[in-house]
Amino acid sequence: MKQWNSLKILFFAASMIFTLNASAVDAPITDAVIIAKIESKIALDPSLSIFKISISSDNGIVKLSGHVNSDSDAAAAVQIAQSTDGVTDVDGSGLIIKQSTNSLADTLITAKVKGEFIRHQLSDSYFSASGINVETTNGVVSLGGSAKSQEDADRAVKIAESVSHVSRVISRITVNSDQ
Repeated sequence: MKQWNSLKILFFAASMIFTLNASAVDAPITDAVIIAKIESKIALDPSLSIFKISISSDNGIVKLSGHVNSDSDAAAAVQIAQSTDGVTDVDGSGLIIKQSTNSLADTLITAKVKGEFIRHQLSDSYFSASGINVETTNGVVSLGGSAKSQEDADRAVKIAESVSHVSRVISRITVNSDQ
């Protein structure tokens, strides 16, 4: 176990050095940098194995393939990829889930919406989706929970509508300015 943790730390450090050096020149984010960022994030997630998930990227479109243990693991991998700078879309159809309870398409849509929420929160300190829940059934995204403002609730709907394969968005978000 100790050797595995050391390997994870070494892999993460090497990926971060590569990522920092590549992005320090203000150049567009390359596919190699995108892959390195995703690999380093997955390596830090205790439920995922970078050795069981393959990552490729072509002009910011990331493809994930390999084996994961559950729907939540597949969602975590897609969410990590979707929230990464430079990623324009994520195809998780190559993930094989050992214990699946939901449609893979719905699991991927939910993960992509959550990943987009994270990306928007990181780039805009005024937007918060931390109180918003996301569920998908047959391509229909249901948003629930609460937002700190009507602007955040409206933006969350627009973000969800922008995700590929979303057929419709139903919002049950309440506004709670006390958040």
